[in-house]
Amino acid sequence: MFLYKLIMLISTAFIPLLLIVIGKIFAKYPSKEPNIAIGFRTKFSMKNKDTWDCAQKLFPEVWIKLGRAILPLSLIILFLLYSEDRDYTGNLVLILMLVQEALLLGSIFYIDLKLKNIFNSDGSRKQIN
Repeated sequence: MFLYKLIMLISTAFIPLLLIVIGKIFAKYPSKEPNIAIGFRTKFSMKNKDTWDCAQKLFPEVWIKLGRAILPLSLIILFLLYSEDRDYTGNLVLILMLVQEALLLGSIFYIDLKLKNIFNSDGSRKQIN
């Protein structure tokens, strides 16, 4: 039973911890040039060097904050709703992980939206009046 509880705990914490770790790595070592392999890559973030640099600064900040927010929340929900019924607990962890994945995907759209608030569609910075 201990091993099962440990697996459920690790499964619940995995995505938020991954967000925090990847965020910290990219905050310390941002991808310098637009490329197809490493960094926050969307069509908009790859428009030019300025949009790229801004995206590489924004995405670690967002992922670290998101990971720090959903980690304790997910663990609290797990501990409050944990049951000895393995099917119930397994389904609970699955739902928590699906919500975490949805938030991770939502963060991509959020970051792209923030970029679109900073830059024009051609990639030039918007003028601040």
